[in-house]
Amino acid sequence: MDWLHLNGGAPSRMLIPLGTYYNNQYYISDQCLLCIEDLIRQLNCDDTKTHSRRRGLGYIDILNKDLKPILIISYRNWPNVFRSTVRLLVAITTPIESLVCDRTPDQRTYSSYVTYELKQLLYKAKGAFLDLSATRAIIDHIKLLLEKQPLASDETEFLNLCLLLIRNILDAPERRGQSDPPMSSYSESYNIELDRCSQQNEIMHNLFAQGFGKLLLDMLACSQKDKWVVTIAQIIAAIYKDRPAENIQLQLTKMFESSAKVPLDDDGENGPTPLVS
Repeated sequence: MDWLHLNGGAPSRMLIPLGTYYNNQYYISDQCLLCIEDLIRQLNCDDTKTHSRRRGLGYIDILNKDLKPILIISYRNWPNVFRSTVRLLVAITTPIESLVCDRTPDQRTYSSYVTYELKQLLYKAKGAFLDLSATRAIIDHIKLLLEKQPLASDETEFLNLCLLLIRNILDAPERRGQSDPPMSSYSESYNIELDRCSQQNEIMHNLFAQGFGKLLLDMLACSQKDKWVVTIAQIIAAIYKDRPAENIQLQLTKMFESSAKVPLDDDGENGPTPLVS
């Protein structure tokens, strides 16, 4: 069902029956899995110039209103729904650079408008994963998969999708606070990391507090690591994006030293690793 065309080209969340809220609780509908699979198919055939369906999903904020609660609710008891939701989230959070190519001069104005709306969608995605429950759902599901080694081919593919989602969220742009006062060129240079990374730091803190650092090391030690080693490298690049090379080297040294010294908590996980200089 083409939910966008059924409403005359205007986005409508009512035409995508994924679930509903009742007494502040989200309930997944019986049609949820079919709807998610249909949305994935529609995104795969979306117009590569206008990205109308992708922008429509951003307009109705399906990520925060539906997909985030579905992700949190489904990861324990509805694995098929959870996996399809992750697949859809990976598609929705695709970096802009992979979606928008160079246009002819007469197309640049429209292309800028499309890029603006796509960036708004990624802003919302970044904000959605500030929720500890959203990152925990991903981390816990990866842990469950790694307990079943060796993994089947569909499981290795899905594990890599989970990592791709984390990579996309870390790579997504961060909305700058509207109330932030303008900075001088000196102050802007001095505070470039703090200005850029407030949400980024919070997401990384949440991930590493939930054992993401140890999880990455376990995955790199896995016999099937070739299936996701490239994605892990991309995650590391996203974590240290725009940081001076000497800072990266220093922080990596601190991270490995602290991982050898910090005791495990009650759940057997390492505590959060500071990643900001």
